Amino acid sequence: MEIVEMLMAVAKEGGIFISLIFLILIFGIAIVIERTLFINRSKINGTALLGTIREALKGNNREEALAACSVSKAP
Repeated sequence: MEIVEMLMAVAKEGGIFISLIFLILIFGIAIVIERTLFINRSKINGTALLGTIREALKGNNREEALAACSVSKAP
């Protein structure tokens, strides 16, 4: 409990500046969490997707290539 009390005392002594630092810290953590979730959701097999697109384009089937891109969750 001494550590918590000490941190609270430091926060009170810092005034508005400590509050701004904590606000920026929370904002930064939120960005890291959101980006991590986005990257994890968008993991795909890029080689397979690219192969599908290349095969479609080799056969002059632009619609199939676009459909493969639309279905993919790749960024």
